[in-house]
Amino acid sequence: MQRVEFVFTLKHGLWLKMAEIEFAAVLTHGLPERVPDRLALEA
Repeated sequence: MQRVEFVFTLKHGLWLKMAEIEFAAVLTHGLPERVPDRLALEA
């Protein structure tokens, strides 16, 4: 039991947390350098 860690996760808010993680990953992998503005992203 010393190696097992229990982590409480919300059932209904899990998708929001996953979206935040994905968004942070995109921002840290250079998306702002590849897409200069919103119009370019929409195109």
